[in-house]
Amino acid sequence: MYTIAPLAGVPAAAALLLTIFLNPLVAVASEPAPPAARAAGAAAANFIGGPPPRTAPPPSTQAPDTDMVFITASSALSDAVAASCDRARLARYLCHTLVGARAALPAVRAVLEAPDILAVGVVGAGNASPVQVHGGALDTPYFQRLRAGALEHKVVFFTTRVDAAMPAAVMAAGARTFIRAGLPTPSAKSQAVFSCFWERVLLDTQAMAAALSVCASAEGVEGHFALSGDPGRFIDSLVGDRDDLHPGDAADVVSLSPLARSFVEYLQAAPGQGPVRNLDVPAHHNPVAVSHFMAVPRGYPIEAANVDVRIRMSGEVAGNDFILNNLTLPPYGSDRRFHSVIALVDLLREVPVAGKTYTLKLDVQSYPTRDFSADSYSGVPDNYRNMLPHAVSRRRLDLVFTDDTMVDYSSLVLKQFDVDTWMRQLIGDQDNFHPGDAADAAPKSAHVADLIAYFAGEAGAPAVDMDVVAPRNTVGLTHEIYLAAGCAADYLGHAQGSGTRDRGRRRRPVHPV
Repeated sequence: MYTIAPLAGVPAAAALLLTIFLNPLVAVASEPAPPAARAAGAAAANFIGGPPPRTAPPPSTQAPDTDMVFITASSALSDAVAASCDRARLARYLCHTLVGARAALPAVRAVLEAPDILAVGVVGAGNASPVQVHGGALDTPYFQRLRAGALEHKVVFFTTRVDAAMPAAVMAAGARTFIRAGLPTPSAKSQAVFSCFWERVLLDTQAMAAALSVCASAEGVEGHFALSGDPGRFIDSLVGDRDDLHPGDAADVVSLSPLARSFVEYLQAAPGQGPVRNLDVPAHHNPVAVSHFMAVPRGYPIEAANVDVRIRMSGEVAGNDFILNNLTLPPYGSDRRFHSVIALVDLLREVPVAGKTYTLKLDVQSYPTRDFSADSYSGVPDNYRNMLPHAVSRRRLDLVFTDDTMVDYSSLVLKQFDVDTWMRQLIGDQDNFHPGDAADAAPKSAHVADLIAYFAGEAGAPAVDMDVVAPRNTVGLTHEIYLAAGCAADYLGHAQGSGTRDRGRRRRPVHPV
């Protein structure tokens, strides 16, 4: 389990007895206002007719430091963006809204072009094209003018219709997924689909295309919305389009991270090597690269990550191909070899054959590596490494294929740590007081055992297991709570009475602010 920003100083595990005191009430006195503030307050109070009117600050043109931004120029539509932001926060993402005058065109453009924002949604009124915001519109020429990668890895959702050229322009600017209305749709239904989509995608982790279809059908507007790009789960990443190596599609042109670009630049400048290839294009001494952007909440633990890559050995000498990755070190000094590479022969457990198609399976937590790049590989891997902490901390996973490997697609699937399931502890068996079962022997700490012995002696009757009904007997049990680094206890609940059951403990990551 790895978190982006673990909370320093929190013990890895702690066991608590049954009697627990959490969050004692503390009375905090308000700090007195400084003299200048008190004087200003007095002046305002003495102003005839009340304090002078406050002037709203101008809209910011700087994008907020957040994960998602939901926007509407109409205050009448603010409920849809507010509800969607609430769902994002429940899923542990940071979220901001821009409503009314704050949704000014410069501010919206700044959000769209901000490098670290994962999702942008605009809820519009009516079905006008281009997309209206406060004081202007997002039109197709704007997206066509954007630099390549300006919308890198973003999911963009417009509830209003757009012209036929906008989807291609948005995707060419690097968007991961673009959703928009394709047919005239009543505003109320568009808002409902928008809110439903984010709930299903963020809280239920449903695939985006499936969520859009279900939400549109629920509102009676099935087929009114269209999706371009990655149709999968929001937290996962698909690079390419699973089209059995069909070239020339928009998804075949990929955005690369700075690390992947640096590897590509080195490889294509090497003697005998050609320029980088897009996906679905045969490689003959050419590099091919993919960069997965991990749309995970900040501070939320990721338990596992797995990558499937569909490849074809398109060159004549395929047995020595290897993959550069997050933990690869580039050549330095007189040593012209890469350090810590993944040899295809180790992943496939066989020597790759020219012209053959394979599906690579890469466990990001434990994958084979060779200490150095080489002209040929034999024997067993030098090491097994874990790339997950590095990839999660940077929200990126890079794979650069060398020489003669053609790539169809690369699919990254993440498994979030199921905190609620892991933290639930049931003592007993919920069998309506049926005695004699193995589950009736409750676990007891040394302290609880001492207490049971004391009370049993005082009562003059032995201690009993759960599900045993007898007067003047003592029953004891111990619940344990495990707190992982970076998490804080949210609540602890116990039912009362014989056969006590822990109703569950949930942990909430502590977001750094």
